[in-house]
Amino acid sequence: MGKGLHILVVENLESDFQLLLRALKKGGLDCHARRVEHPAAMQAALEEQVWDVALADYHLPEFGAEEALAIWQTRESSRPFIVVSGAISDEAAVQLMKAGAHDFLRKEHLVRLVPAIQRELEKFRERHLRKRTEEALIKSQEIAHLGSLDWDLEAGTHIWTCEALRILGLGPNEREWPFQAYLVAIHHEDRKRIEGQIEDYLHGCESSLELEHRLVRTDGEVRTVRCLGELTRHDNGTPRRLLLTLHDVTHRRQIESALQVATKAFENATEGVLVTDGDGYIQSVNPAFTAMTGYEAWEVKGKGPDLLNSKRHPPEFFQEMWQTLLSQGRWDGEIWNRRKNGEAFPARLSIIAVHSSQGALSHYVGVLTDLTDIVRSREALRHQSYHDSLTELPNRSLFHDRLAQSLRQAKRHQCRLAVVRFDLDHFKNINDSLGHAWGDALLQEVAKRMRSTIRQGDTASRLGGDDFALVLPDLEGVPETVRVVRKVAGVLFKPYHIEEREFFLTASIGVALFPDDGTDPDILAQNAGLAMTRAKKGGGDDLQFYTPAMGEAALRRQALEENLRGALKRGEFLLHYQPKVDLVSGRIIGMEALVRWDHPDVGLIPPDEFIPLAEETGLIVPLGEWVLRSACHQTRKWLDLELGPLRVAVNLSGRQFRQQDLVALVQETLATSGLPAESLELEITESTMMDDVEQARNTLEELSRLGLHIALDDFGTGYSSLSHIKRFPLQTLKIDRSFIGDLKVDPDGEAIISAVISLGNKLTLTVVAEGVETEDQWQFLSQNGCSEMQGFLFSRPLPVVQFESLLREEGIKMGGSREV
Repeated sequence: MGKGLHILVVENLESDFQLLLRALKKGGLDCHARRVEHPAAMQAALEEQVWDVALADYHLPEFGAEEALAIWQTRESSRPFIVVSGAISDEAAVQLMKAGAHDFLRKEHLVRLVPAIQRELEKFRERHLRKRTEEALIKSQEIAHLGSLDWDLEAGTHIWTCEALRILGLGPNEREWPFQAYLVAIHHEDRKRIEGQIEDYLHGCESSLELEHRLVRTDGEVRTVRCLGELTRHDNGTPRRLLLTLHDVTHRRQIESALQVATKAFENATEGVLVTDGDGYIQSVNPAFTAMTGYEAWEVKGKGPDLLNSKRHPPEFFQEMWQTLLSQGRWDGEIWNRRKNGEAFPARLSIIAVHSSQGALSHYVGVLTDLTDIVRSREALRHQSYHDSLTELPNRSLFHDRLAQSLRQAKRHQCRLAVVRFDLDHFKNINDSLGHAWGDALLQEVAKRMRSTIRQGDTASRLGGDDFALVLPDLEGVPETVRVVRKVAGVLFKPYHIEEREFFLTASIGVALFPDDGTDPDILAQNAGLAMTRAKKGGGDDLQFYTPAMGEAALRRQALEENLRGALKRGEFLLHYQPKVDLVSGRIIGMEALVRWDHPDVGLIPPDEFIPLAEETGLIVPLGEWVLRSACHQTRKWLDLELGPLRVAVNLSGRQFRQQDLVALVQETLATSGLPAESLELEITESTMMDDVEQARNTLEELSRLGLHIALDDFGTGYSSLSHIKRFPLQTLKIDRSFIGDLKVDPDGEAIISAVISLGNKLTLTVVAEGVETEDQWQFLSQNGCSEMQGFLFSRPLPVVQFESLLREEGIKMGGSREV
């Protein structure tokens, strides 16, 4: 299958399946669906490919949602499984959800289907993103000696990092260790307090979660753990995800206790330590403090700790700190301090009140841990999640967030907004010819210019490859949109100079406007993309505004593509044959095999409608193989009926020609059909052969060694070099029909045809003119030495039965067009 979602439907009724398809289509979902109605079919479908979503009826005659879910979970446990049924109780639905189903809805509420699919897919993508970023997070945690737990409160899953497992005394295979087991591992004297704090935080009673407790590891060792919680909530306030950072502070606490009696431990502590008197004046600091802050011990002695004040915290912050110290004897939290050079830095600060043996307050001990690397890692991960790594522009995710935000403002203030899509024309040629390093440098320069050109409040982003997008709020209408876009384009498409090379770029630009072309972010982005595609199909270097006709055309193309994918299996293709006529004898000496699509509802679909689509989707490869096999077998039948000698010509697309197994396929087809190699001619276009000259020459030489003929099709329309052509093992030149049609209209065309015929004759090549329709064209070609022709003057392409009747006749009457 091609682009779009792949949806597997467990349903026994075709009518209900069609109902689902209509709901998916009505919801604007680009998808390819397949129906299965028993376990074996579902197993086979899962083995064939990866499916994005499963939709299952609750009860089938031989199958049901429970069994389908079990099969699905063996292969696609994390992808959405949605129950769609008309007869399911709430109790049964709840049981299915507990078993792993992601959602359920009733068939009478299919309007919820597409939103449900999109919602569950978004959840799946978030889970996938978390998995991808986990390795980077693990590395940063190892550096900082911090572990973490990622608790998905909705799914009930718990993922511990390697550092967290080390703190807990667990092995790497325990990453899904239950959170309840963690609570049980907390020292029994601390457990009730910690459970209460976590419960209060999850229910919103506390605004932050900072824990410290003793932990009994699996090996029996007791450790002290410091925890910091970060909770993600839904818009309605319900908890969604808890990220719990674990810091093993056992060693730090031992150091803090030993400060009273062990100066050596104080001097060798990795954290910065300062000791003050009971009034808060600094008495001593350790070397780590000096390294962290830049202050020598003599510079800070006798001063208050406020010399580190970064001015980033309000007075209330410090008031609360001292109140906690006085009431609890300790304070622990994150704080922004300032180094001697003026640089602010984040730190974890723990302050402990030290009392004399008589119980009087004597000192405060502060322990500082520099969190700069951790904070930078967090910020880097957050930045990477929302920005393109090459250009530093907002990525697709941030683009959609900014678009949604701009749309909310536009709706509130009743302003227009434009979404603009840029696709650089022929950018692939730069990557292919110069390499990706050059392409990347060019994309970076494009992004730099885009940032410098857009207005304040606009958003420029890179969606991927050479696809860029703009969000332009606060526009008055189409004229202003055109002015702004052309201003940006004018800067973007000035010459680029990179390492003494000069590049000229153009782009296909599509624009969709709010509210005219949609009020939903996805719809606006989609419509801007459709307008961009229209601009590109027109040859590029164009600006197109979205029109409803574009959306209709996209739906038609989607329907055509869906039908095309099954047409070959359903046997809807057939071959027509157009004769090639020898001008001397007037007899048919061969024919060109031309594929037709006989759609059961529409009838014959012209090749120019489905061949380009087959090329885009890659279906041209199996279709081309079917044409080759069918043409060879049919020609063998005509030879057996002594209706020859004949040579059948089969066109090879660019994709087919680049297939590594092409020669083996042709060889096997000749063997199975029994067709002599000299009775087969393969037609290749100029542009295909010139894509990669050396590879083309090697492939053609291998094919030629089989004994078949090679024809250069559409000669004169490409960019071939005669110095290359004479090196190819060719037997035939075909003059393109566009030149034949210009005869008697364009004198230059006559000169070109005469030159091509003369060139072919001198190179001992057979010259075939295609598209011959009039007596004048035939006379001109004959007088100039063209030996073979094909066209409506002799016969239109004919189905097998009519073409066989033509072969049984004595020959072709020159100048007599045959109607089908």
